Amino acid sequence: MERAPALRTGGQNVDLKGAGLRVIERMGPEDQVRAAYTGELGLEFVQARGQALARFPVGDPSGMSLTSDVEILRGDLAELLVSATDWWRWLNTPGGTISLRPDRHGTSGAGWKADRVLEALEDVEDLYFEVVGHVHAPLWSKGPVVLLGDAAYCPTPVTGMGKTLAVAGAYVLAGAMAKHTALRDELTGYERIMRPWVNQAQKLPPGVPRIANPTSRAGVRPASGAVRVAGTPAVRRTAARLSRGRRPTETFTLPGYAHLRSP
Repeated sequence: MERAPALRTGGQNVDLKGAGLRVIERMGPEDQVRAAYTGELGLEFVQARGQALARFPVGDPSGMSLTSDVEILRGDLAELLVSATDWWRWLNTPGGTISLRPDRHGTSGAGWKADRVLEALEDVEDLYFEVVGHVHAPLWSKGPVVLLGDAAYCPTPVTGMGKTLAVAGAYVLAGAMAKHTALRDELTGYERIMRPWVNQAQKLPPGVPRIANPTSRAGVRPASGAVRVAGTPAVRRTAARLSRGRRPTETFTLPGYAHLRSP
């Protein structure tokens, strides 16, 4: 369990999709969540001077957008649970990657100068730092202790599924425990329902995320070329056909719990 003296409102964009969004609908605050939308139009890879290299808008059938139709800052979502528009811009450059995402508090348009980003970091009071990694827990519960969300099955931010798995997992866990059966059976049921979906959501294409974050000039050029090709209509149509019906958001049916008054 994570403890803090107050609600933690830091963090980057998170998205809700599929079963995660269905949980929000059943809880009631869907309108407030959508009203807090960051305005992100999709993912845009750019070159050093800001020219668009390839664009993947929200809802792109290729599945390569990474932007959901419900994008919200982690802190805004946290406050809801207890307006400008722009693109998520991504620049690969020798030495690292610069990725800037819009939000409704006005950070869009920060520019494409690395020194400006570094200068801003000098005075920031709520710096959020995260290591990209997986969590593969062999068991999600032991005795009366149960793991939920990233603590049990972090899928990495690369998948865009972390918040959806956490919200849906909390709903499934609550539904199982509200049956008031033996605790062991309730926790086993929670894991039985969630684990197959989690295993699918955690799968990453070969080389990801390293291939999307080259650090040398030799690596940036082929990566930029690959992005340019991936953004062409023909490749996006092919990707859409190959991924149809196989995405994690399309393969999980959220269970209904009459004792939770779900529809």
